[in-house]
Amino acid sequence: MTYTALIITDGRKEMLQAMTDSFFFCASDFDGPVVIVDDSGDRVYTEWLRDAYPDALVHQHLPRRGLAAAIRSGWIY
Repeated sequence: MTYTALIITDGRKEMLQAMTDSFFFCASDFDGPVVIVDDSGDRVYTEWLRDAYPDALVHQHLPRRGLAAAIRSGWIY
């Protein structure tokens, strides 16, 4: 069975980095796809995500849509 890591972010870079560091440390054998839904509404932040997580599929919300919409967007991918 393959699992996907669905990560929702809204522009809090430090929180995201702490969470991903912890997740990938604890799940060091994780090899499934990573989907990041950016609900920050900030194009600069989205570009940083694409640079910082080059193996992830990054989906951007413009404008912000909220957590429920971000989860729905993640399920599409």
